[in-house]
Amino acid sequence: MSAYDNLTRAEAVQYFSQQLKLQLTEEELALPSLSTLQKICRAYNAEVPFSSVRFLLTPMEERVVSSLDLIKEIGMTKSGGGCYELNVFLRWLLVAVGYDVKFLLGQINGAVYNHSLLLIRLPDGKRYLVDAGALPMLNENIMCLDFEGEVSPVYQQSLWHLRLERRQVNGEPGYVVKYHVNPNTEMHWKVEIDETNYAQYIEFNLVERTIEELSAVRRACFKDAKLSPIMDRIFVFRFPRGRFTLSAGTMYVYEDENRNRVMVPTKTREEAVEQLRAHFGDFLSEEAANRAIDKYIENVGADKAFVAYIPKPVDE
Repeated sequence: MSAYDNLTRAEAVQYFSQQLKLQLTEEELALPSLSTLQKICRAYNAEVPFSSVRFLLTPMEERVVSSLDLIKEIGMTKSGGGCYELNVFLRWLLVAVGYDVKFLLGQINGAVYNHSLLLIRLPDGKRYLVDAGALPMLNENIMCLDFEGEVSPVYQQSLWHLRLERRQVNGEPGYVVKYHVNPNTEMHWKVEIDETNYAQYIEFNLVERTIEELSAVRRACFKDAKLSPIMDRIFVFRFPRGRFTLSAGTMYVYEDENRNRVMVPTKTREEAVEQLRAHFGDFLSEEAANRAIDKYIENVGADKAFVAYIPKPVDE
């Protein structure tokens, strides 16, 4: 355990049972395993939300990188953070019960390397990619980095079908994660789609990063909105029962029982506040929801705040 791992084993075990509603046996906790890791990550994504609201409601010049104490508070209270906060806290949980966990940095959709990731090595030597703040989801079926050939098997992750491809990244051995593009997964931004109808989500190499490097990247994002535009938007999601649920701006998006994406636009400020509170009111107060919707409308303009995005068919 390093100096910046901030949870004891007792705290982690209690957190699993009380906050994640996950009852692990002594046998499951005795030795790190893929099956237990999978249970922890699924439960974490179901219970602990990604949320941009904290950043949205803080003026850019006043934003500071979350302290270790604040990260612990965010995790313990399940009050919502970004990829940095969520993955640092998840690392603490895993390290506390014996997992070998390293920090990585990834590049999403051609942006700078500003996305925190976790590399898990199990006792059998196999390595796995974990990310508590990812969209597409990466934790429903954890992806093994040690596969034969250049392309991994396809993993079902909520709405998405994902695969890994080997690639040199900044001169180091690395990977790219790609997702299958279809009407359920098409994004509103333009992406390059390959001949198999897969598009790149994130690329990363295996260079271990320190928490100081991760926090430096987060600090840079606070100074330049273009590096992480999500901080000036409403973007809140989690995966209850492994199913995607998201508030994006004034729209609610969820995954139905048939794994189809359903998009529910709102038409008024009051409707937007109501939907945000309906799905994330367990950690977003009425005041915070009202302020978030007002700030979002101010940032994008009233004429654009309630424009619904309808994905085009992939073959158009």
